Amino acid sequence: MQTPPSPSIRTRVLKSLPLAVIVLALVLFFSFGLQRYLSLDSLAEQHLRLQGIVNAQPIAAAFYFFVFYAIVAALAIPGDFLFTIAGGLLFGGFEGGILTVLGATVGAVLLFLAARSSFGGWLRSKAHSGLSEIQQGFSRDAISWLLFLRLALLPFWLVNLCLSVLDVPIWRFFWTTMLGMMPATFIFAYSGASLTRVFADHHTQYAACLAAATQTCNSHIRLTSLITGQTTFFLFALAFLALLPIWLKWVKRRRSTPVY
Repeated sequence: MQTPPSPSIRTRVLKSLPLAVIVLALVLFFSFGLQRYLSLDSLAEQHLRLQGIVNAQPIAAAFYFFVFYAIVAALAIPGDFLFTIAGGLLFGGFEGGILTVLGATVGAVLLFLAARSSFGGWLRSKAHSGLSEIQQGFSRDAISWLLFLRLALLPFWLVNLCLSVLDVPIWRFFWTTMLGMMPATFIFAYSGASLTRVFADHHTQYAACLAAATQTCNSHIRLTSLITGQTTFFLFALAFLALLPIWLKWVKRRRSTPVY
């Protein structure tokens, strides 16, 4: 049997180029300290200016937000939670949620393809039997696992990279990503839509605290203030609901296995 020729250096470089661009973008992002802008405080400062742009050119602003979110997701830049909230704040819960789902799905597919092209296939060819067993178990219930990974509030970029190693069809990756991220996306987008009141209340409380001058005043708005225990419970309940078919299959196999 003839051994297939190894890919040329040019081919390997071209396949690695998308991942190299992503790594370079991340290095530049953190080198310039852009992560310091990923906070509700920065969003509150820029809110009125951004809202003015959206009100003046709503269709163009929606398109630019979609493209921006797709690029952020494709480059694995952290902050997807904040960007989702910003979408709800600027466009409303429903429209912001739709734009986020579309942009994040396109970005996820681009990152998935870039990672698969760069190292996914190579890792599968070099992997030992452990990865093969994971692949087989994953393939048996791929849809349930894919929905679980999207619903479980795991880092978006990490899920995309991990799935690139497994043999997931691109169409299945696309629709499970879109469907699986909808619950959390719309919850956070509608939370963002209420931020105008949150910003106003915080500003009033902070001004009153400064006027009283009786205690240390906190000027920061925390993202965690938007996440309630009920929201977290609801999302994790949905995630484990996605695993229900796997559990039912396991129970069925256990019952059909003879006991000696």
